[in-house]
Order: sequence, then structure tokens, then C-alpha cells
Amino acid sequence: IQAQAEATRVCEREILRLVGKYGRETVETGLGAVQDYVERAVRLRLAALPDTPTFDEAGLKGYDASGWQGVLVPAGTPPAMIAKLSEALVKTLAQPEVREKFALQGLDVASSTPEQFGKHIRAEIEKWGRVAKTANIRLD
Repeated sequence: IQAQAEATRVCEREILRLVGKYGRETVETGLGAVQDYVERAVRLRLAALPDTPTFDEAGLKGYDASGWQGVLVPAGTPPAMIAKLSEALVKTLAQPEVREKFALQGLDVASSTPEQFGKHIRAEIEKWGRVAKTANIRLD
């Protein structure tokens, strides 16, 4: 809980710094990018915010949370179709104009194989399941 409170204070200071630097309207428009940064700021530095300290640099060692997005298909989708979709996505995400559009939103682009992504999802479920159990978080 104390680490979460300190993380919130670090984020609040950073948002205020951005408002001072770029203006409230600009920051409100880009708040989604700031939120994504906050979720991913463990040990990563976003190109869009090079002067912003990571949580580790801000003294919050071990804080491990990151945001990610991905494309999923329904269970039972034929492997050949999954491979074709994956290939098209990787090719699209490699295009400079696509990467630039993501960067303008404060997002870093990464791609992986369907197997790697599945492994990542399983690891996230395990990690956040432990967090929920430790914090006694339940769905009502």
C-alpha cells in the first residue's frame, strides 16, 4: 500500500510537470499516453517521455506493473489462420508510419509470436492472481 501511495505521488508530480511544460489541454488530450506510461514505467523508458524517471529510478524498486495490448482470436481458430494474421500484424507494425502513429500516442510498438504472447498472458494471469490473493481482492 505504501509503495502504491508513493507511486501515485510520483505520477502526480510528473503529470503536473507535463502540464507546466505543455499546457493542460495538451496533457488532457494525451492523458491516455500518460496513463500507459504510468502502467509501464517499471524499468522501461518511453521514447515520448525521455526525461521522466522510471519507478526504479524514483526509488520504487520492485514495483512491477506494465500495460500491454494485443490481438486475440477465438479459441479453435485454425493455426494456419493465426500464423497468417500474426505475419500480417508483424509486417504492419514494422511500417515506419504505423510506428510513428503509435509513438504520437506515447506507445512503444513491440511484436511477438503467438506462442510468446500466449506465454506472456499466462504469466500475467499468474502474477495478478497472486497480487489479488495477497491483497484479498475478490469479485463480488
